Amino acid sequence: MNNLKIYLFIILILILKSNYFGQSTSKSLTASELIERGMQKSSRKEALKDFNLAIRIDSNNSEAYYYRSSFYYKGKDYTLEKSVRSTLMVSSLRDINHAIQINPNEDKYYLHKGRVLLIIDHLEDRGYTNEPLIMYSKAIAINKENSEALFSRGFHSMKMKKMVGACEDLYKSMELGHERGKSLYKMQCGKGKSYSDVAFGNWVRKEYKEAIENYTKAIELDPNYDVYYNSRAGVKADSKDFSGAMLDYKFAILLEKGNPDNYFSRGELKQELGDYRGAIKDFEKAIELKMDIGEYTDPHLSKGICYFSLSLRSNSETESKKLLDLAISIFTYSIKKSLYKGKHYYFRGLANLQLHKKEEGCLDLSKAGELGVVLAYDKIREVCN
Repeated sequence: MNNLKIYLFIILILILKSNYFGQSTSKSLTASELIERGMQKSSRKEALKDFNLAIRIDSNNSEAYYYRSSFYYKGKDYTLEKSVRSTLMVSSLRDINHAIQINPNEDKYYLHKGRVLLIIDHLEDRGYTNEPLIMYSKAIAINKENSEALFSRGFHSMKMKKMVGACEDLYKSMELGHERGKSLYKMQCGKGKSYSDVAFGNWVRKEYKEAIENYTKAIELDPNYDVYYNSRAGVKADSKDFSGAMLDYKFAILLEKGNPDNYFSRGELKQELGDYRGAIKDFEKAIELKMDIGEYTDPHLSKGICYFSLSLRSNSETESKKLLDLAISIFTYSIKKSLYKGKHYYFRGLANLQLHKKEEGCLDLSKAGELGVVLAYDKIREVCN
């Protein structure tokens, strides 16, 4: 009798476990849910796991291939080795081709494939070719209101000197609310372009009076185009008309609050005039608006330099250390993000030296020198030897 009770008890436990695991299985995620979860994950490794699992569960889910392709596409980051980027782009192309094979009627797939092909062309030193254009055109054929595809085709056409078609596409993207399309259209296709081109030549030759006159003529023809105000402000700043420059930057920002270049340019002028806190605010706005990082335009670097400059002017040792620590953290972050790292190492080296961290500072200066910052060697001779 006791053995029977034990046997029944074991059977009951097995039934309960079976029900539990049955419920657990019924609650397992679908491919679509895994894709959604992968999109929300901050860890790229974990996101890739979800996309891989989604494809294993449903190999005909085009979205899973699309998002995994997008994941690989992020490997275009120029901080990676060229061979690594090439491998990632090949994987990205393979997956987007799978997505198109499963669902050939989705415009975003062709737009994405065009972008992947463009990166592959650049990695193989082919420049701008027709292949990405064909993909952008397929995306537009499916959805004539895809502003991103119109902008991409317009920009690509412009790079290939196909100006008529480029301007048509950029105009359409502008009508659909595409901010970069609007900016590029006005810069390359607007009424004031001829005067703007002449003005830029004047500026390069330091013919400031003539440059201001020609930018003013461009503004008269395109009074709502912020870039002309921004450029005229730059000329005024170079000619030491700082109040006139500030006024033009103000007009540029009023016309286009979404253009990070306007905030960055004004921040640079504030920095030059010693208004470091005001400059930091403008650089932060440029960062918020996701400004493209270039060799001479890095709002993170400029923000860090402002904190470094404030530390040198502080009468409080505690505040100075706090500002230097903040500057170093910004330089360290921007070193990871920027392709042009020389100045970042140089200023981080100076900041470390201010904190009496000679070893770290001198190593940073050495790295800056290797990357072409000749000033670093003057400091090395002064402090490190």
